[in-house]
Amino acid sequence: MHKALAVVVSLLSLSSVAPARAAERRSVAVSGSLSAGANEFQSAASGESKGYSLAATPAVDWLFESGLTLGVGAEVRWDRNDLKPPPGFAAINSSTTFVVPGAQVGYWMPLGEHAAFWPTARVSYGTGWVRTEATDGAVVDPRARIFAASLTPSFLILPTRSVFLRFSPGAFSYRSTKWEGFAATGSVLGVTTSFTMGVGVLL
Repeated sequence: MHKALAVVVSLLSLSSVAPARAAERRSVAVSGSLSAGANEFQSAASGESKGYSLAATPAVDWLFESGLTLGVGAEVRWDRNDLKPPPGFAAINSSTTFVVPGAQVGYWMPLGEHAAFWPTARVSYGTGWVRTEATDGAVVDPRARIFAASLTPSFLILPTRSVFLRFSPGAFSYRSTKWEGFAATGSVLGVTTSFTMGVGVLL
């Protein structure tokens, strides 16, 4: 009985130490995700609207033997929307660009030889631009200052010792947007439930 228990404990210890040693030998993780989207709406009241978006989230993290990770990352996003309202109204074309770099801290927790749990907390500060053009010649081009903080739980699958897939069901986040020339500041605090997937390599 004691021998069987010792064998089980030894196997569990080996399964949890293996990926930790892999991370120790490869002390830098380069990861990120890339997404693209499109939408189209049409109604009698507002007319026709078409939109496109591209987003990227590159990051570089340094891994330590204790499991602690420190890194830098950025949120880069571009959106384009074209609105064609009913006759009598000016059509509007708008494009939005956000670049929000930040620093992050996390903890790498092995879950066997080919999996890990990697929650990360990030604080970011950046800027954004929105350019709106109407067919009547009016142009609005305000700039925004953005502060964001987030806590993201991520699950990793490591098919090899050098490559990992990263899955996140969402994040706890806070975001404050201050537009230049406007007194109001938009703040959002809540839980984001969008599913994201990324890929990375251990160097």
